[in-house]
Amino acid sequence: MRLRKLATRVGASLALAAAAFAAAPFRPDRRMAALDAFAIPAATIVNPGLGRVERVDVVVRDGRVEPAESSAATTSQPLERYRGSFVLPGLIDMHIHYWSEEPELFGLLLLAKGVTTVRDTGDTEGTIFATRTRIEAGELPGPRIFACGSILDGSPPAWPGSVTADDEEAAARAVDEIADAGGDCIKVYRKISPRVLATIHRSSRKRALPVIETVSVSLARVQRLFGLADRRL
Repeated sequence: MRLRKLATRVGASLALAAAAFAAAPFRPDRRMAALDAFAIPAATIVNPGLGRVERVDVVVRDGRVEPAESSAATTSQPLERYRGSFVLPGLIDMHIHYWSEEPELFGLLLLAKGVTTVRDTGDTEGTIFATRTRIEAGELPGPRIFACGSILDGSPPAWPGSVTADDEEAAARAVDEIADAGGDCIKVYRKISPRVLATIHRSSRKRALPVIETVSVSLARVQRLFGLADRRL
């Protein structure tokens, strides 16, 4: 399943941290695209939880990070604009709703902040799979996308574009349709009944898809859980 493979691949995906762009307004650096190989001089590589390595020339060739001792290190052009930048594994946003009106701008903003992977947890416009295809084909800039497709909800649904699943048959059919369309997960909203929810879980297991549930919890219950019943929030 692609979501499970993600954890093993993320370490190889490096992104400039947002601090690298603080010195100048963000815009796509056309010099990078024009070069077969370039270097980020005197960078600090941050490996979260494991430490950092300072003053390293980070070499990129054909869009991939190369070991500093590789042959590309001697032929790459240093980009002085990024000297002293921080480099770290690409950030992952696990709960977004991709902006369908301007997907190019949205993708660029995510990349500018170092977000290289996102999980879209509910497609209200019916565009997320097409956007993902365009990014994978190189037609749009943007992060790697894992998508749940349409939200499953009871009647009437809370969000536009949701699929209504009021009975077990409709729920099983909706899960299959999302899986066949390329969905990576199933998003369930508040009005799904317990009986229908059980069907969604069974159908999702058959298709090896995780289920993401939105749970409605009252403020009073949160106060009781955390011992805040006598406090004003």
